[in-house]
Formats: sequence, structure tokens, C-alpha cells
Amino acid sequence: MTWRWNGRNSIYILVIFILAAGACTDQPESLNPEIQHSQFFRDYRITGDDESGHITVLVQFREGGPDGPGILLDTTGAVIFDGYRLDADSSRNHGTYYEQRWLASEFDGTHELRFVRGTGDTLVEQFDYPVFGFAQPFPEKVPVADLEIELTGLSGNDSLHILLLDTAYKSRGIDRYITLKNNKIILTAEDLGRLRKGPIVMDIYRDVEQALTDGEETSGRLAISFALRRRFVLE
Repeated sequence: MTWRWNGRNSIYILVIFILAAGACTDQPESLNPEIQHSQFFRDYRITGDDESGHITVLVQFREGGPDGPGILLDTTGAVIFDGYRLDADSSRNHGTYYEQRWLASEFDGTHELRFVRGTGDTLVEQFDYPVFGFAQPFPEKVPVADLEIELTGLSGNDSLHILLLDTAYKSRGIDRYITLKNNKIILTAEDLGRLRKGPIVMDIYRDVEQALTDGEETSGRLAISFALRRRFVLE
């Protein structure tokens, strides 16, 4: 068979080239030298749960604001968490980010996140991350009666978000924010009576968000979240 070069062949080759280029792994977008570090929105997210047993530290520097694309720091910048330098990665949907996972069993306590700027100065954020749990093993079966849930690892008056979902199509379940009283959550029989008997999924979240400042200006956010999940049968 003799290959003849013509316009149609050139189109085929161009299509193949475009598809091959699109299949390549995304590379972190280089920092625009004209963008100053003060123009970044620092987006720090620390999330975890007892079910996976992991805590994820995710850092992004968003250009122009909280909804901007993630930008790669230049070689003079760095992200350091508890003395560990985070490497950059990227994805098509989220842009450039700095991420690392830790075991939840080793994460309870105070942590430090450092943003080393090209100007030589450093912005330091310190925060507490309590890895809390149940004081007693949670039962596999729960009757429709007053339910007392005692937690450990939190202060006596922490605010939590509790969510219980059943299998009923039209059920709204239980979705509320509560304040701990003596490290306990109280669900009444009336509360549980709103759920359909059978399999229940319960999530207890501690979510904290605070603004980050650079001088007098807000320049980012620190969002901290940890969750407990249990499945049980409501009888």
C-alpha cells in the first residue's frame, strides 16, 4: 500500500496530535511573575474522619480571591507544615495545590503551617486539631428512646453538626447544630421518632473556619473539619 500525502492525511495527523496532547498529565501552572504574594487568597483546609483514619492537609494559593484558580509558587516560596515541606501537584479541575495526608491517630494536638514568601518573610498559622471520638463503643442497635452520646477529646462546650439519615425516600432525617453539654449529645425519643426504623447513618462533624490576615487585610481562610460516622439499626 502506498501512502500519499494530502490534505486529508494532514487533518488525521492533526487530530491525533491534539488527542495525544490532551491525554498528557496536567502540569502545575507556572506563577505569573507580575502576581505579588499579597494578591493570593490563602486557602488552607484540614479535613479528616475516623472512618478513613486519615487527615488531609490541602493548601491552595488562589489568584484574585477565594474562587480563583490555584497558582504555583515560584521557587522562592514554600509551604511547610509541622516542619514538612509540601510538594505541588495539580489537576484540571482544581489547579495547583499542595497536599499531604497523615494518620488521624498521630494528628491530635497543635499544628503549625508556614507560608514562606519570596520576599523572605513568613506567614505562620497555628491551630489546634482535636481528634475526638466516642467515650464508649457505639451500639449496633438503638431503640426509639432518649439517647445519650458521650464524646472524648473535646472541650465541654464545643459546637457540633449532627446528621442522621434513614432509608425513607421523603425523610429529612435529623440535621442540626448543637452545643455539647458536659461532652454529651442528647437525642430525645421524639427526635429518633422522626426517623424510619431500620438502617441509620449518623455523622457528627466539628467544623471551624477562621479568616487569615496579612497585616490588616483579610488574605485567606483556615477551614478545619473532623467527622465521626457510625451506622446502626433503629428498632
